[in-house]
Amino acid sequence: MSNGATTEPDGGASALVSARSVVIALDRRQQKALADYGEPPRGWIDALPYALQVLGRRRALRRDLRALQRRVAASEARVLETLAALGERLVAEPEALEDEARAEALMERIRGAGGELTTETEARDAVDEAAEDERSALVRQLEAARERGRALRAHESRLRADLEVQRLDATRCRRRIESANKRRLEASDEAAQARCLQERVDDERALDELQRTVAEGERELASVGLELAEARRAVADAEAPLAELDADLPRTLRRLEQVTREVSQGLALAHADLGRFGLESEGEALDESWPEVRAARVAVKAGGQLAKEIALHEAALADVDERGLVRGQKVLAGLGGIVALALVVAVLRSL
Repeated sequence: MSNGATTEPDGGASALVSARSVVIALDRRQQKALADYGEPPRGWIDALPYALQVLGRRRALRRDLRALQRRVAASEARVLETLAALGERLVAEPEALEDEARAEALMERIRGAGGELTTETEARDAVDEAAEDERSALVRQLEAARERGRALRAHESRLRADLEVQRLDATRCRRRIESANKRRLEASDEAAQARCLQERVDDERALDELQRTVAEGERELASVGLELAEARRAVADAEAPLAELDADLPRTLRRLEQVTREVSQGLALAHADLGRFGLESEGEALDESWPEVRAARVAVKAGGQLAKEIALHEAALADVDERGLVRGQKVLAGLGGIVALALVVAVLRSL
């Protein structure tokens, strides 16, 4: 059977702001009243009601303990917040501290954490700025490559349309040449034959000119095709590093943000340690009218009370007569067996 419990503070900075960082002395009468198990049984007859009372009270105590434990994180956060605020006030007004040597050590720790936070923040901002510059350059490069590709595709479409027109004109010339040859053979006089011959010669010259134009257009179209392929490669060359940057940058920034948060938390703990030191210092240098002092004292007191309530519930759960409980559970199990047997007999008789 438990006779009480104490909780000692952990070492390190976190102990200075924890709702469980106080020495807890439990009142034996409070513990027994909270447990409410009743007196330990003297024999087997008293064991059954004792076991029933213990099982019921333990369920209620565990439920209440879980509710108390859910409040711990918020309590610790409030203690940290108020002590850190007091620490920041003491940094601005160090004359309120009694022990100058201890205070200076804490101040030095705060200066170191502040410098580290500044360094990490600047590093994060520098990475963010450099990545943004690189991204802007890649976006410009990508847009230029895409614009070049759009211009080349438009030029390619115009060339294809022009070539189609020129090929149709060449086809018409060939048909006119064939028609002129046919009409010349069918002509009955020399004048008509001469006119047909002249038409054929003119159309042949026009066909030669069209064929040269088509050949030049095809060469230009092939050249544009090569340029368009180069523009597509330029787009791909810009898209790949941009996609890689967009994938890597968030991870990098999250890692840097995590480091910055950890350093910021370290600075908050350093301020909180200074605030705790100010609260616990002897003498009257600390101005109790400061709102930071009042808020910190209220939060620390509430955290200590919460820690005491948790310890009290934990002690009450353990404050049981194990022998009496085991006896009662055995009696309960025996009664359950008797009831089950009676039910079996009743069923068999009804058949």
